[in-house]
Amino acid sequence: MTPERRRRRICDDDADRGAGPPRWMDEDPERTAWLRTWAPDCPAGRPQRLRHAGAYRELEAGRLQLRVALDVTEGICDVIVVEDEETVTVRVLVCYEDEGSAPRGDRVDCPVGVGLDRPLGGRTVVDCDTGEPLPLFVPPW
Repeated sequence: MTPERRRRRICDDDADRGAGPPRWMDEDPERTAWLRTWAPDCPAGRPQRLRHAGAYRELEAGRLQLRVALDVTEGICDVIVVEDEETVTVRVLVCYEDEGSAPRGDRVDCPVGVGLDRPLGGRTVVDCDTGEPLPLFVPPW
């Protein structure tokens, strides 16, 4: 998969969808493969939202910490990571209780740990949907 395809933006209707396959799932094999990698259904069957990581840091060799702003009604559903020689591309999906629950607006900056196949080294951490590099998180202490 090319970096351009890996970083391809998804349509708004894919970013906030409930459980179950979209109606076009069998119509577009390329998009279906992309969704299976980058937008898996919530294992608990809850609706999901796309949430961009705000920053990253490598806690230890091969262990990445993403900083994600979460509303009190949300939880991390999945963090998808695809690595290559130059980049580590990430995508964060959050889930929430039901379709009627809207974010309350007050978000908390939460650490989310993910394992890497190998240490980060000089690779760039990139947001899947924007294609932009994430800034390095430096704790205030």
